Amino acid sequence: MTESKPFHIAVISDTHIRHEKDKSDHCYPSDQYANRKNRFIIRQITKLAPDLVIHLGDIQHPIPALPTHEATVKTAQTLFRQLNCKMVVVPGNHDVGDKPHAFAASPIVSRQTHMIFNKYWGPSYHAFDFRNCHFVVVNSSILNSGIALERKQQVWLERDLDENRKTGKRVFLFMHYPLFIDHPTEDEHYDNIGKQARMWLLSLLDRYNIEAVFSGHVHNFFYNRYKKTDLYVLPSVTFVRPEFSELFSVGPPDEYGRNDVNKLGFFLVRINANGHRIHPIRSYGRTTDKRDSPILFSKMGQSRERFTSVGISLRHSWAKSIDMPFDSLDEFVRKPVRNDYLLQALWELRIQKLRIPIGDLKDKTVKQRIRVLKNRHHAFTVFSVGIPDTDVQQVIAANEKLVDAWEVILPRRDMKKGIALLHKFKQKTRLKIYLSKINTLDDQKEEKDFQFSHFPTHGFRRQDRQLVQKLISQDKAGKVLDGFVFLVPGEGKPFSDIHSVSKFITDEKTHALIHLKLPRQSEGAAFEDDQTIANVVAESFVSVHGLSNVSLFLDTFVHHDRGYYPRHGLIDRRYNPQLSFYITKHLQCALPDIQDGIELKPINADRNVRVFLIQSFRHKTVLVLFKNKTQRVELMTTPDGINIDKTNWLSLYTGRTEKVLRTKAGKNSIVFTLPAITQNPGLLIFN
Repeated sequence: MTESKPFHIAVISDTHIRHEKDKSDHCYPSDQYANRKNRFIIRQITKLAPDLVIHLGDIQHPIPALPTHEATVKTAQTLFRQLNCKMVVVPGNHDVGDKPHAFAASPIVSRQTHMIFNKYWGPSYHAFDFRNCHFVVVNSSILNSGIALERKQQVWLERDLDENRKTGKRVFLFMHYPLFIDHPTEDEHYDNIGKQARMWLLSLLDRYNIEAVFSGHVHNFFYNRYKKTDLYVLPSVTFVRPEFSELFSVGPPDEYGRNDVNKLGFFLVRINANGHRIHPIRSYGRTTDKRDSPILFSKMGQSRERFTSVGISLRHSWAKSIDMPFDSLDEFVRKPVRNDYLLQALWELRIQKLRIPIGDLKDKTVKQRIRVLKNRHHAFTVFSVGIPDTDVQQVIAANEKLVDAWEVILPRRDMKKGIALLHKFKQKTRLKIYLSKINTLDDQKEEKDFQFSHFPTHGFRRQDRQLVQKLISQDKAGKVLDGFVFLVPGEGKPFSDIHSVSKFITDEKTHALIHLKLPRQSEGAAFEDDQTIANVVAESFVSVHGLSNVSLFLDTFVHHDRGYYPRHGLIDRRYNPQLSFYITKHLQCALPDIQDGIELKPINADRNVRVFLIQSFRHKTVLVLFKNKTQRVELMTTPDGINIDKTNWLSLYTGRTEKVLRTKAGKNSIVFTLPAITQNPGLLIFN
């Protein structure tokens, strides 16, 4: 079978369009903006120009039993008619009635509740072929209902999947209610399908090798995997279910969590010959396209499928569930829920390398989550402290297929013994092993501004290079270890520190893991300078780009807002993006491909900026990091072969590219006047 070229589908859910003349159901201030949010989303999807749009249900808010239902369906149809491609609508509980369950307060699904949906959107279940794929729409509201329509759908679905198996087309399934949101055997609650129908559908996923299932209803993002099938639960474009604020260890945002606009959005799904790729797109509850805010999705990023070479340390718990309080829509059960917003942030930034403690491998729940994420291309580096005893070695050996690298952290006094032990272990494994060093009191005394600290740090420092050379030559660590772990402080100059490490390990014919600690102040004072953090992150990403012998891990990713050394990261405690998140996202899209041949170097500029030249065979770009707000950038060193009259400015915060207003070339410098006053990092693009 000949595979078609890659294509894109936009998947949206829970638009909850309102009857504009009926204000009775506007319980929250943000309800009045629901239709305007949808108009904005429709314009954005049109700009993206997907090949197909699939709506996962709850297209309007009034349920079938309300007198405003049909009029609102007409409004929804008028709005979505503005799309420039076909849209398929999946029935949701606001469209055809609630699933049957004992605690249903709303009218449950019936034959009568389908009449309006069928009239305006067509059959409530059906299938169609699209670009060598088979797309299946399932009516999840009728499952376990016992009505005649359920039996007809069951017979049809099994026959359809069986017939498609003969063609070999890949199968994608779309429905409103998720199969489950935490684990396959969870008890029934408001946000899943009852067990009888759930087990039947799960058996079909396995039997017919269904590639992915897309669901809505929960108004929050979740990802699971059942055997070989990816299961996605999409956010809403209009409001967040407020009870899910329980996931975060901070108080709820606006409207008690319902108007947490950072979590609103949809998916753009790229489907190619090798699989599919999810691009989560945040809409931020916008009703207009603000020029000074991040764009939803850049065309530049749409064509880039590469992952970044930078990883992160997962300090916070990331794989376990909490039991939600029984309340409101789930008045009679505590349902288990896992916070997957960390995962969404990683996918947006295309980060696949994750660093975790060995304890994660000892926990069955976490280990299962590691196994799931390995199937979505994530790579795990596990660290342990002290000479690895039998228990540690057994854990590592038993999980070799889940782990990409093992970081062994030892004090200087134990390194000889540790290397000898690792020599024996290395003979049994292909696992990459890296050595790191605990910095003790003696190591602290070697620091320029010595001040005793109870808090451990690890990683070889610049002054430890003779120790590394000694370990390689005398203890033959080079034959046992795949590399060494180096510590780079974020308060310094990451570019020079990273390239210094790269040169050193090149000379020593080994590799390095670099842990770059983002800036922190003191154990009792918070570091909240997001501008400085964004500059450090941008410089670090550029510094490591193209270095084949260095892997970089950033720390901290999630705000550390309590305890010692409080500090900001790339996302806050509600797991919402911060300035450095956007800088990372847009810089990752803008950097040239490694295979193009890359040269990176700092160049001279005025005192208000730090500037780095990034050039390849095809591109010549300058990264500009600001110390203060300005509209002026002066380069004291002129890059060769540039046309200054065709210079563009890419804001790494908004992702927008605009023409530079003016350039002025002097004898030994060039002055660029940017489109606006800024302090956010950006790129001068010369071609």
